[in-house]
Amino acid sequence: MQFKIKSGTRSAAHPLCNTCRWAVVIKGAAESQELIRCGAIDQMIPFPVVECSDYANKNDAELRDMRQIAWVVDTNRRRVGFMSPEKWRKQNPSSDPLINF
Repeated sequence: MQFKIKSGTRSAAHPLCNTCRWAVVIKGAAESQELIRCGAIDQMIPFPVVECSDYANKNDAELRDMRQIAWVVDTNRRRVGFMSPEKWRKQNPSSDPLINF
């Protein structure tokens, strides 16, 4: 037998703000002492958030960060191989290796 509950209370999920890149979380000594400020909407959050359309995990790298560390496959020479991003930028100062993606 299955039950479907509409408009019920959500289960105890971990609050998203603890891992969101937009959030500033300040905790006191007691578990009830917590202030959360959301930088995405520039407001204080009075309750634990379990779903948010602007959530961005602060542990995930942003595209600009990944571009800085990405290795480039150099196919212009006889020997095909990887090239560090710094070396590629020195050889191609006016180009972006990811412009075609």
